[in-house]
Amino acid sequence: MAIIYAAGEGMKNTIGSIYMLTHARSKENINIIMTMSGAHESSIIFAVAEIDEKRAIQSLYNTLFKP
Repeated sequence: MAIIYAAGEGMKNTIGSIYMLTHARSKENINIIMTMSGAHESSIIFAVAEIDEKRAIQSLYNTLFKP
């Protein structure tokens, strides 16, 4: 299992931020084993299969930082 942590102050007040992050995994056919939200609503933790780790990180990067 691989744990991926996404954090940023912008997540707290952005409607659909969890959808955006989970949809990125869905498009890549990556199963999310577990999710947890941080206490201050500015982070989310995903667990994916270890074999999907690099693709999951890349999909997150592409969703957040590429147009």
